[in-house]
Amino acid sequence: MIYDESKTIEDGFAQSLDRVNVTIERKKQWFLINPPIKVIIDDDMSYILRASSSVVVPMAPGMHKFHFIGSLRSKELETDVQNYSNIVLKWNRVWGTLEASLS
Repeated sequence: MIYDESKTIEDGFAQSLDRVNVTIERKKQWFLINPPIKVIIDDDMSYILRASSSVVVPMAPGMHKFHFIGSLRSKELETDVQNYSNIVLKWNRVWGTLEASLS
C-alpha cells in the first residue's frame, strides 16, 4: 500500500501505514419488520447497523472474520483486507437470507 498524505479518512484511506479502512454498508430496503444487523469483527469489535446506515472501521491488513447477525439469520465472511474494502449487506427478499458481498 502506498501512503499518500493528501488523502483523508473521507477519501477512504487510513491515516496510518498499518491501517486500512473497511466500510460496512447496509442497503436501504423497505420491509414491514426490518431488524438491525449486528456486526462482529474477529470476535472482538461489534457494531449495530440499521437500514441504510454504514460504518467505517480502521483495521490492520490481513485476514479478518466478519459475522453478521440479523434476527434469526446470520452470515459469515472471511476476507483478506489489504486495501480499502466495502462490504454491502442486504436481505434477500426471495429466500429471507442475509447477504454480504465485497465491492
